[in-house]
Order: sequence, then C-alpha cells, then structure tokens
Amino acid sequence: MICDNEKFIHFIERNRGEFSFIDAAYLATDADISYIEQAVQCALPASYVWFLEKYGAGGINGTDINGVGVPEFRYHAIDETAKLIEKSNNLKEGKFLLLEEYEEGWAFLLDLTRCLPGDDDSPVVAYNTFTDTIDPVWNSFCTFIQERFGFRS
Repeated sequence: MICDNEKFIHFIERNRGEFSFIDAAYLATDADISYIEQAVQCALPASYVWFLEKYGAGGINGTDINGVGVPEFRYHAIDETAKLIEKSNNLKEGKFLLLEEYEEGWAFLLDLTRCLPGDDDSPVVAYNTFTDTIDPVWNSFCTFIQERFGFRS
C-alpha cells in the first residue's frame, strides 16, 4: 500500500504542525473501525484504516481529512455524509464517506460503492453540491492524500 511509504510518512512528520492531526489519545480503535463500517455498510479499505489508526483525522498544507474525532464529535464524517446523501439524488446510488469539504459547493468523498473486504484502496470522487454531480478524480485514497498534502515522490 503506497500510503504506508517511508518517504510519505517522513514528509508528513516533517511538515506537520502541533495541531495538524487529532491527539494520539483519540486515534481510531478496532471498535471505531467496526462502527464506521457498520454505518456505511461496507468494509473500509486498508489505506483509510491506516490513516484512521495512524493519524485519526486532520492534515497538512491546508487539508483537513475527516476521520475520527474527540468523543463529542467522534463520528462527524458519518453524520455529515448522511446529510449530503439526504440532499442528493446521485449519492443515493452508491456508498460514500465524506473525506473533506473542500470549498463552498465541493466535497471529496471516499467511494465505497464497489467495496470488498480486504481491498487495499478505494477511489475518491469530487462531489459538487450545487449541481449534484460526481466526478471521479483519484483512483485511490493514497493518491488523494498524497496530492492534497503536497507530497511529491
């Protein structure tokens, strides 16, 4: 899996600020992973599980990836995904998880539509809330976070 790459991890550590990611006390546990999988009715890809267990939520270079939060906002991504799906016609056809609200009218979603247990990765789509359109942009979560974090291999 390209996310668990020494150069990428070193890049994150070199560029992270004091509050870039959630406090280590709140990183995802097996129970959190199970809860999220039950909520989205799908096995999470290993790449996103890696992110949840290693960083929890957050990012660098202006990117803020949803994951698990502090107890009162632990599953914010699930709640916000449900709100997006409720307002959309096109999102109801698949399985998605909100990764990042990019700018007004745009969100990046983990596309879990064809998820299979044991998958290493899943594509990420851009969703336009104004036009209710879905555009496939990244073929993997790993590629997505590397690009959003500004990593060049």
